[in-house]
Amino acid sequence: MILRLFALLFSAAALVMGFALGWGLPFGELASRINPRAFASLQEGVARFLWFGAWDSLFSPLFAIPAWTVALTVALLLFFVSAMRPGRG
Repeated sequence: MILRLFALLFSAAALVMGFALGWGLPFGELASRINPRAFASLQEGVARFLWFGAWDSLFSPLFAIPAWTVALTVALLLFFVSAMRPGRG
């Protein structure tokens, strides 16, 4: 029940983000609007603890997708987990 509630909240957040911020706003731009220094530190941490090319090959495409799809992905994942837990989801 709680997982479905959170999934509905994330679905609503994806819809609101799409209408309010625009359907094409990249997730990286939204993250840099929220906290610009954290974006640079994340890039430095990935380069330090993973390999140097990890930012370009793994994280850069993630930050290029539209921001609303991140919330929708979390919502779909929560719906899937709640469906796998019959009676308790």
